[in-house]
Amino acid sequence: MTKLNIVLAAGAFLLSTSAMAQQKDDFQKNNWFVTGGVHTEALMNTDGYVTATGKLGGGIWLNQWAGLKLEGVFGNTHLLEHSRGQVFGAQLSYMTHLYGGNNYRPFNLNALLGVGFYHHNFGDILKKYSYMNILTGNLGIQAVYNITPKWSVYLEPGLLLQPQYYDINDKNKLVPSFYLSAGVSYTFKNMFSKWKKHTSQKVSTQEFNQMNEQINEMRKQINNLQEELENAKVVNSNQRIILEPMREMPSVAYCLMPWEAL
Repeated sequence: MTKLNIVLAAGAFLLSTSAMAQQKDDFQKNNWFVTGGVHTEALMNTDGYVTATGKLGGGIWLNQWAGLKLEGVFGNTHLLEHSRGQVFGAQLSYMTHLYGGNNYRPFNLNALLGVGFYHHNFGDILKKYSYMNILTGNLGIQAVYNITPKWSVYLEPGLLLQPQYYDINDKNKLVPSFYLSAGVSYTFKNMFSKWKKHTSQKVSTQEFNQMNEQINEMRKQINNLQEELENAKVVNSNQRIILEPMREMPSVAYCLMPWEAL
């Protein structure tokens, strides 16, 4: 009975190890993605800010600690009191995982550090300048929700540092402001290998054959042990065998009567 328990325990350990291997959720490196979203600084309520811009771009996660994203920006700005302008530019961001980088999580938290080049078109609003090119820097926290293995949405609040481009007298003065971005991303590979195992449920032919061989070998060992147990029960049973003496059949003596002899 001890051998049988050992084999069953070994089988359970083998199956649990196999299941753990199937659910290993390593980060998929060199994962390209595309993204699109909107961006605003309207919450600042200053003399000049971006009212609403669109962002389209792409990037790559080199590993769970390093990602690069390049986005094109286009939209409208608010200038002075009731004037409007346009903005065009590009932004390059470095990204890293703060939460959810090593293992699969429905929610991820990323940190972003970026620089941007923007072309602000004023038209005839500002008498001295019709346009201005500026460099910006930003630091943000990106909260990501993974809808599917490849689709995710994000919300990104952050701090923006840029020149005071809307003020002719202080156009080179750096001012901080807050921004808010939101968007959607699509990755060309699953972010984590665990997603691939759970969604496709595919096992290689070699792994499948190996598992079958191991299971069949375990079944043979269990059957052999069960036969040994049955034989041991018969030999070691306490059943009593009662031998009853054979009863002798009564004998009959045959005598001839005097008249039968005649």
